[in-house]
Amino acid sequence: MNNKISIALATYNGEKFLSQQLDSLLNQTYQNIEIIICDDNSTDNTINVIENYIKKYSNIILYKNKKQLGFVKNFEKVIKLCKSEYIALCDQDDIWIKNKLEVQIQEMKLLEKMYKNRPLLVHSDLKMINENEKIIHSSYFKFRNYRLKNKKDLAYILGACSVMGNTILFNQLLKNKILPFIEDIEVHDYWIALVNELYGKRKTIYEALVLYRIHHKNSSNNKDTLQQIKRTKEINLPYHNINRDKLLKEIMYNFTLSTKDKNLINDFLIYLEFKNHKLIIIYILLKHNFMKKGFFFKIKIFIKILLKKRE
Repeated sequence: MNNKISIALATYNGEKFLSQQLDSLLNQTYQNIEIIICDDNSTDNTINVIENYIKKYSNIILYKNKKQLGFVKNFEKVIKLCKSEYIALCDQDDIWIKNKLEVQIQEMKLLEKMYKNRPLLVHSDLKMINENEKIIHSSYFKFRNYRLKNKKDLAYILGACSVMGNTILFNQLLKNKILPFIEDIEVHDYWIALVNELYGKRKTIYEALVLYRIHHKNSSNNKDTLQQIKRTKEINLPYHNINRDKLLKEIMYNFTLSTKDKNLINDFLIYLEFKNHKLIIIYILLKHNFMKKGFFFKIKIFIKILLKKRE
């Protein structure tokens, strides 16, 4: 096996920061790469930026969508087009630390020695930067209070997840498991992380390997929403109203699951659907520790549950 990595880059109107991202990919210390780009009908100068790079680098391949797919379906398409042994997902507006792929492929090889013929995923922490590359937080994990165990941690993945798509490296066995994407998923990285947690093995690297650019046009976690997370005093019930119940029901009905995993997903659905007695819902959250943030945050959530009216 040649250990080649396909970098799956989904673009749409990304002219402003795309060159910096492409430069960071091409300057990786790990050089056995190809860059597969799917553009989702950009109306700015994105295509020209990419085609100028293609003139200089033979390992960049561009596909142009005939119709706009949206960022989730665009990522699904670009993942399908990646044929290498390993696939790294990439956003158009970040900057990769120079040794990102080198660190991740080393961890991937360690996983392969321990777990043969299994879906595998490696992801990392990120540094948050602004439009001008100024660091606004040295750890996205700490900013969001994320702390995943390196052993199987399905309860955490079901809730907070914390596997950021723009840091993911995975193998072809996981690709075969996640494709095709099921309908109604809001974000692709949650789906990929969940499938891997159910069937594969994961390595979480607590080192920031990506400079995660926060600005007003992010597809997710944009500048406005993150500022709101930081300053808001209003606590909403986490993970409600984002189609997770539909996704999890699809998995329950159409995927082969262990009894333990099925029971855990079913309990999380009880919280999402909010149809049982409120004390039962609180008991389930405590039993599985779905809310892994601090003590006072949990107390606020439990009070919110007791006060919430049935829909």
